[in-house]
Amino acid sequence: QQTTDRAKLFSFHVDNNVWFELENVKGDSFPIVHSGHGSVLMEEGQSMIVYGPGYTSLMVPEVANSHIWKFNILSSTWEQLPHKDGPPSPRAHHMVVAVDEERFWVIGGVTMKDQIPSWANADVWEYNLS
Repeated sequence: QQTTDRAKLFSFHVDNNVWFELENVKGDSFPIVHSGHGSVLMEEGQSMIVYGPGYTSLMVPEVANSHIWKFNILSSTWEQLPHKDGPPSPRAHHMVVAVDEERFWVIGGVTMKDQIPSWANADVWEYNLS
């Protein structure tokens, strides 16, 4: 069973060594609760990209888990980004790495079948925000 609960977003305060929930997130568009995803800061630290909710909070593989979400840190809003050239295969436990301020890579990860890791992905996909 999948969940449609809004994913909570937390920030780490380095000086105080404390996590706190960001409660001022705005809008009706947001990723669902999930795990096994990858994230990276982009656009000079003004946005965070989250790629691929691998599992819902119930650890059930998503049907379409190649979603790309962008969190605008300045406006506290989420936006789901389109796949321009088709998404990579659904995966979890992958890496997301910034190449520059406009491009990021999705590297590796595992593909699940019946809640069991089926195979490791040895591929690299590039996404361009512009």
